[in-house]
Amino acid sequence: MMTSLLTVVLLLAALHSPVRGVTLQEGKSNPQKYIYYDTDEFNPWIHLAISLPILYAILIFIWSGVTLYMKLSGKSRQRRQ
Repeated sequence: MMTSLLTVVLLLAALHSPVRGVTLQEGKSNPQKYIYYDTDEFNPWIHLAISLPILYAILIFIWSGVTLYMKLSGKSRQRRQ
């Protein structure tokens, strides 16, 4: 009972917080005040060049860790007879 009451109180407190929305026209009328992000054109090739080496480095690190563990522990897959 106490948990459900606390949940309701927290939900009402979260929904009661004052929020003021800004329309697109208001945002474009004063971009210094409302636009907080980089408005340059998005280049997917730069993100690809950054993310692929990171992805493959993580995969190689995990694969080499598992392989090293298997070698050091002496465990290996059982071959079929």
